[in-house]
Amino acid sequence: MFCIHCGQKLPDNAKFCNQCGEPCFVHEAKDNITEKANWESVENIKGTIFDSYLDDDVSENARWDCPSYIKEEKKDLPTYIAPEVIYFKVNKDYANEGECLFFSWDTQNTTKAIISIENLFSSVLQVINVPERAEQQAIFIFFHSEDHIIIKLQVYDALGNKIDYPNSLYIYKTENSHPVILSFLANKYAIHDNETIELSWNVKNATKVTCSIIEGELELYGKKTITISFEREIPLNIYLNAENEHGREKKCLHIDMKDNLTTKILIILIILIVVIGAILSGEFNDLFSLFIK
Repeated sequence: MFCIHCGQKLPDNAKFCNQCGEPCFVHEAKDNITEKANWESVENIKGTIFDSYLDDDVSENARWDCPSYIKEEKKDLPTYIAPEVIYFKVNKDYANEGECLFFSWDTQNTTKAIISIENLFSSVLQVINVPERAEQQAIFIFFHSEDHIIIKLQVYDALGNKIDYPNSLYIYKTENSHPVILSFLANKYAIHDNETIELSWNVKNATKVTCSIIEGELELYGKKTITISFEREIPLNIYLNAENEHGREKKCLHIDMKDNLTTKILIILIILIVVIGAILSGEFNDLFSLFIK
């Protein structure tokens, strides 16, 4: 062994250095070495435990972040489909007080639809429950002393959330000056050729009323019986026009032609009568024999 102070070579069992006289402390050094070895063992054990914890944590996180796991957990969740308004329109953007306008709309993925009539300050004047889609839905317009009104189509999704269609319709009041065709009707809309029908009409605020198949001007209210000929077109379109200095209104009726069943039946009966008469007179047999030859 060597002295730990001066490096002098000493016997293995020496307790003091014969060169510098300092104690060798061999047993104390061994104790320090043993303690240091034990400490390093403890540190290695702790490091092993910590590394194992990290590995477990990484493995667990990898399992949670796996896309297939997420897909498996979310596969039964419902899919939300937002409602949609395809279109929302009206036949004209002006009306008299109490006039009937015709609205058309179409929606998708909705559970309920309403039409809200509001003024310029978004105060609701009227709410109407309507179907999810409609063509030419008649709605009477009341302005409630407003100059114009705003008509909105609102739809609801499956969760009850209300969604406003952004394209609102603005209807302007004409102060009862614009001509209005309140009604234009026929007593039947499918007839035979050269058959008579009765037309009736009711017009408001017009200075001139005319009809495409009636000569001259008409009264604001009246009825007329006419004979319809389909020589020109099928179906026949009949127009009623109302006008004054503020504008013009037009409405159309479509008249279709029926199949002439009576004429067909009469032709069949005539053919049967001729055949039966020929059989009874014997001429049918001669004709048949001639045809066979």
